[in-house]
Amino acid sequence: MRILTLAIALAFATTATANIGRIKTADSGVKITRGTQKIDAKPGVTLEAGDVITTPANGKAGMTFIDNSRVALSRGTVITVEKFEFNDTTHQGNFIVYLAKGSVAVVSGHISRNGAKSMLIRTPKSLYALRDARMVVRVK
Repeated sequence: MRILTLAIALAFATTATANIGRIKTADSGVKITRGTQKIDAKPGVTLEAGDVITTPANGKAGMTFIDNSRVALSRGTVITVEKFEFNDTTHQGNFIVYLAKGSVAVVSGHISRNGAKSMLIRTPKSLYALRDARMVVRVK
């Protein structure tokens, strides 16, 4: 019984810290905050659910997620990848991003084709649902 419990706990731990995407482009000064750790965002750096990506006033970044969603951040942007779950076989999942400030351009991937609430962009005052779409959202 203890071995089964340990195996289940390890499976959830692996899922929680799974690679969900990668930085494709990043100007100097773009940071990823993962818990208490600050990471320089450079091409090839992996992303995890819960990451906060921040671009400085003179920087921008682009990333691709494992469901083939693409996200571009403009100057002075702060986003949090609140939730990312994706089954590579069924293409089912959920993707929620919180845009605290700045601008984000999104090209939705496989997850968005599962329904109107599968891919969401939250802002301090709005909620946007994407379904096989391209969208630019700006928060002042």
